Amino acid sequence: MTATLQHRDDPRGETLRRMFKNTVYINMEWTTAKQLQVFPEVDYVESLPTLAKGRDVPSYNNIFRRFQSHRSVSRFLLELDRSLRQLQMATERQIRERLSPAFVANMVIQYMNARLAANLSPPNRIVIFALNTEIADEIAAKFQRAGITSSALHYKQAHRVSSSLRDFAMGKTRVLVTVSML
Repeated sequence: MTATLQHRDDPRGETLRRMFKNTVYINMEWTTAKQLQVFPEVDYVESLPTLAKGRDVPSYNNIFRRFQSHRSVSRFLLELDRSLRQLQMATERQIRERLSPAFVANMVIQYMNARLAANLSPPNRIVIFALNTEIADEIAAKFQRAGITSSALHYKQAHRVSSSLRDFAMGKTRVLVTVSML
């Protein structure tokens, strides 16, 4: 497992180094690590309802890929703002309403089922980044109720961080829901 983090409270990563005892710690920007091919290939799935009024609205991933070719930050931000407004997700309240814990969990379960239906193996491990600790707990609980092993990982669960990460790495936990901890 590889962790990258630059945090204002721990800019040198001392906390991570202690937490990940027998783990490689890379103290560099994630983009550099990716260029060096340190990260494994992963499936990237957005849980956005990208159909609005019968039109397909560009997702963050679509907009970011275009940005990589034109490199105009102002154009990127304009396209992102336009997309979020079309999806009626321009405010935090709208985002919370549209991306409820139930929506996110159901979307991931649909993705897992679609892979099975296409004779593809379902993902062994899934990491979901949530807006806050309460939402992370709710999403993890939705997976548990669906019979899928999951764990919320955040500062309010600090006593379980090591065991949660170990279970996830060993495949005992399939879904890890976190709030800016990895």
